[in-house]
Amino acid sequence: MHAMLARPGLDFGLPTQNGAAMRSFYGDTLGLTLVAENEIIPGHDEVFYELHGSWLKLNTSVDPLPPAVTGFSGLYVVDPDASEPRVLHDPDGLPVTLVPSGYLGVDEVGLPMTVPDVAAQARFLVDGCGAERVGADGYRVGNTVIFLAAAEGPMEITPIVRNGFTMLTFIVDDLLTVHQHLLDHGGIHGIRASDDPGVPGRCQFSFVRDPNGNWIELVQFAADEPLPPPPWPNPSMEEFMAFRDHGTPA
Repeated sequence: MHAMLARPGLDFGLPTQNGAAMRSFYGDTLGLTLVAENEIIPGHDEVFYELHGSWLKLNTSVDPLPPAVTGFSGLYVVDPDASEPRVLHDPDGLPVTLVPSGYLGVDEVGLPMTVPDVAAQARFLVDGCGAERVGADGYRVGNTVIFLAAAEGPMEITPIVRNGFTMLTFIVDDLLTVHQHLLDHGGIHGIRASDDPGVPGRCQFSFVRDPNGNWIELVQFAADEPLPPPPWPNPSMEEFMAFRDHGTPA
């Protein structure tokens, strides 16, 4: 899948009801550069920070959000000033470990994951995402080394709009092909490819789940010409809200 990535940086999606505190942590404490900020609807913003070629996205909400259950269990972030790992916790409790370059093979970003079925996850990363092995339990996809550990029992992964680290985003060159490729290698369908309703032709997105149920968003941006529409209608508002709030496939 590396050849299908339009850029190597994977993006990390963190919905939060603690917007001000989370902005202070990632913007001030970690010193990440603010890339963009967009109001989705009043009281709900997307806030993007640059992270070694990745984007960290806060989806801030003025409304309370239920807690997330997710296999994404932290971040390793290379800090050129670090001589040894230093663990911080963001205001929502996510461990963010600042590490020296080369720590466990991480030269930009690392992502520890806790999943019930490690073998299925490993096959999906290698066969579906084109991951390269790094050490005993690491899998490099783009700029991110994903580390797998076994969960203590079953996990019921919650929908994407929950308080916590709920999704990865891959920026790809051919959305329809990548979506089907992931399904052919252990992924689970989430929502079909959709055009950007605000600016048709600017970008398209879809969602799949990994074999353990964690959410992966696929996004394709237009290059020189607007993207042609998907070969089916966009999900209706009812379909999209059922997916957003309950994880219902569409």
